[in-house]
Amino acid sequence: MKDGARVLVFRSICVMKGFWIIGSIVLIAGLVSVAGGAEKSGGSEAAEERGKDLPTEVAAVLKENCYKCHGPEKEKGDVRFDTLSSDFIMDRAAAETWHDALDVVSIGDMPPEDEPELSEAEREVLTDWIRGKLDEAIAATKGQSEGVVLRRLNNEEYRYTLTDLLGIESDYGAKLPPDPLSPDGFANEGATLGMSAMQLEYYLESARAALDSVLIEGQRPARTVDVAEESDGLNGYGDGNPGERLGRVHYFALQVAEPPRFGNFTVRVTARAELVKGQAAPLMSVDYGNKISGAIQFIENLGLSAVTSKQPKVYEFTGRAEAFPLLPLQRGTETDKQKADRDKYVQLITVSNALEDGEADPKPLPRKKGEKRSKSRVYPEDENFPKIVVEKVEFVGHDYDSWPPRAHRRILFESDQSGVEYADEVITRFFRRAWRRPPTDAEVASYLDHYEGMVADGARPFEALREILAVAISSPNFLYLVEPRADGKGRPLDDYELASRLSYFLWSSMPDAKLSALADEGKLREPGVLASEVARLLAHPKSSRFVDAFSSQWLDLAGVDRIAVNPEYYPDFDVRMKPDLIRETQEFFGEVLRTDSSALQFLDADFTMANAALARHYGLKGPRTHRFERVSLKGTKRPGGVLAHASFHLTNSDGGQSHPIKRAVWILERLLHDPPKPPPPNVPSLDQIDKDFAKLSIREQMEIHRQQAACNDCHKGIDPWGIALEGFDALGMAREEVQRPIGKGGKMENTPAVTDTVLPGGHAIDGLEALQAYLLEEREEQFTHALSAKLLTYALGRPLELEDGPAVEELAHEFAAEGHRLPFLIERIVLSEPFQSK
Repeated sequence: MKDGARVLVFRSICVMKGFWIIGSIVLIAGLVSVAGGAEKSGGSEAAEERGKDLPTEVAAVLKENCYKCHGPEKEKGDVRFDTLSSDFIMDRAAAETWHDALDVVSIGDMPPEDEPELSEAEREVLTDWIRGKLDEAIAATKGQSEGVVLRRLNNEEYRYTLTDLLGIESDYGAKLPPDPLSPDGFANEGATLGMSAMQLEYYLESARAALDSVLIEGQRPARTVDVAEESDGLNGYGDGNPGERLGRVHYFALQVAEPPRFGNFTVRVTARAELVKGQAAPLMSVDYGNKISGAIQFIENLGLSAVTSKQPKVYEFTGRAEAFPLLPLQRGTETDKQKADRDKYVQLITVSNALEDGEADPKPLPRKKGEKRSKSRVYPEDENFPKIVVEKVEFVGHDYDSWPPRAHRRILFESDQSGVEYADEVITRFFRRAWRRPPTDAEVASYLDHYEGMVADGARPFEALREILAVAISSPNFLYLVEPRADGKGRPLDDYELASRLSYFLWSSMPDAKLSALADEGKLREPGVLASEVARLLAHPKSSRFVDAFSSQWLDLAGVDRIAVNPEYYPDFDVRMKPDLIRETQEFFGEVLRTDSSALQFLDADFTMANAALARHYGLKGPRTHRFERVSLKGTKRPGGVLAHASFHLTNSDGGQSHPIKRAVWILERLLHDPPKPPPPNVPSLDQIDKDFAKLSIREQMEIHRQQAACNDCHKGIDPWGIALEGFDALGMAREEVQRPIGKGGKMENTPAVTDTVLPGGHAIDGLEALQAYLLEEREEQFTHALSAKLLTYALGRPLELEDGPAVEELAHEFAAEGHRLPFLIERIVLSEPFQSK
């Protein structure tokens, strides 16, 4: 059965990818030929001929202003304008270089500040010529790009899609390898999302497990109920009295007598709060774990809820038994060994108070001489800490509203058909949803043949049908967004492809019933319909997936988890607050989107998003729970915008000290879409250059760095961006002095935090606020263009190409004219030609 499934999957991959493989071979051969030709024609004679292709007035401007650094005597950045091809159509690499030159000349970054500026006439001659050549190239090559025609769902999209398809939330694809990031920093670009044979095995395994948990055979299992009004006790945690008071360390525990091995369960906690004036409300955390040798292990969290009522209230949490460890995942009769292993462990529901106020947990009280007590550890009460009073905990196993469960009936529905006819009906309906389009008759017939073969070999119809559906969600039709070209050329997307592109853009998942119905009816492109759907998808809770994914990848929030906070510098930092640092930036992006306000607030704002823990970290007042709220910064000394967020500062540090160069590169890459070139090899470290290096201010260190010829060209355009932020440490807190280790012994000394610097173009600034003002006044247009390009790249799932340039320019212009409102930009992207075509 399993070998047959693999054959079916591999056959469909080969059919779909055959043309792609052949095309890749042709493309590679062409690239080799071009490279060989370039090598043969790379001599001085060919270079002189290329130089002659330039119009006289353009060559004159380049010779006067550019050849000194990018000519025969010097080749900064590996660019020579005297030999650079002016054939924008046949030499796309040269066209991209000219495009980069247009950008830096337009914003005044070139010529460098130590060289004479271009006159207005010279600037106009050069930029007009480049723009004209780019327009010609775009018109001549429109629709001829070799773009990716298959884009695999990334791991997050895979998990969300299975959740929406099957109606049960689970950690689907947990064994899949992590997704690589593209050069743009995104995890959804088709060219980087490969597929290996091992991954295919994981997909099949995951699909079978997913359907095994959804499609149920047999009679309805009896509900099991466990109730506790007194804690079962956990090695001394808690006093075991009715109405357990949960403070910093106490638990309320309920032992589950017969833990279900599959299906839904519900936990209900009846509890009230003992609030403390000026403190946040206590935070209930409910976990499912195993008591092994007196300790709780293999814990899975069921959820969190702030307890704000002084009167008893029921808090409900749900889960799936298959998702929890040490419980048998297979149905049927357990072996003696499985039962013996299971009986070694005690399954527990635990309720605790997860509120964090920055204080350390208390130490247990020492046992007095001669004292007899049942608990091995007793902890002192902290009356100033808000508490949860638990009155009852109830666990309900096999808790279903109906049988078979709703998720099962959505796939194996009631019908007048039977046998092969019923299988045909189920397959056709399931494939339509899973593949995000109607399957062809030939596709259904192929899978029905496989189904009939399995039944003929002795498989029960239920088993055979479940296996067929598992294969369907392991096939390229499910795992890939398939947008084939017409005769190798670009074409408009059909309604099904457009519906999928839209839903994966804003929901990271498959189209819902309404979007699918519009595709079926061919109405998605009708006037106003597509714009209305964009608004509907953004208003739906699933849009939080877009908020989290795009903000995380655009602003590299994963860096927070890459960096370990050094306790030598920050002994009081609680590592459990790291998710809050990420959440601040994600929630900030979401607030700008939801309020339809200016995206320029990413550069500077009078508010941030914080919960109680993060507000305490920043010294702000307001939130009292774990939930994030909008917090005004007016009247505080706390700056706003992403450059003030701790996520930005920690990501661009070593966990102890700030890292000005990383901060600068982040600004150039993420906010201005102008990444510097990679550093040359064999560059000496700064402390090798000067023995007293650590005692110097960061600006003096950077000046020494720029004395190195290999470093100066790039770093004089990079360093000032980071120096301006030296007034903040690695956790985003303001400082006047920088703590640095001196000498081999690691002794710490403080040096002044120097923040005054001169940005490229001769703009003198001092500190973060001055940098923010400069970005808003002088770089607003560049930021607008950068954000438009980043968002379009994410929406398309591919890197931008030369012919996308006019669309980005138009998007950026309209985005600015409409007040930099993100919903407007998203709508315009969806209505744009690049989004609606392949």
